[in-house]
Amino acid sequence: MKVIRNIKTGEFWSNEHGWGSFDGCDEYEDSWVKRLNLPIDGKWMQKPSRQRVALEMAVKAIREYQDNESEREDRFIEYWEDGDWDFIERALTEVILKEGE
Repeated sequence: MKVIRNIKTGEFWSNEHGWGSFDGCDEYEDSWVKRLNLPIDGKWMQKPSRQRVALEMAVKAIREYQDNESEREDRFIEYWEDGDWDFIERALTEVILKEGE
């Protein structure tokens, strides 16, 4: 399945709501790719896993709020409310260690 992702913001496309979260995005069969016009800044991509999208959003939030610990924690929790916390901890630790090299 394919989804449409905004190349500037990372948001996903919903025909009903426009740009928004991964949870509300529309999915398309490969046969639709050549028949549909993309919204502005949209790009076709294979549907990523929920964990992958949540990790990207959490890392983005941490980078945006690196100077304000309280806001960073609130944003992290918002993106990961339904997440797999063991996976999140391992993935973020790996990202942080790589960025610190």
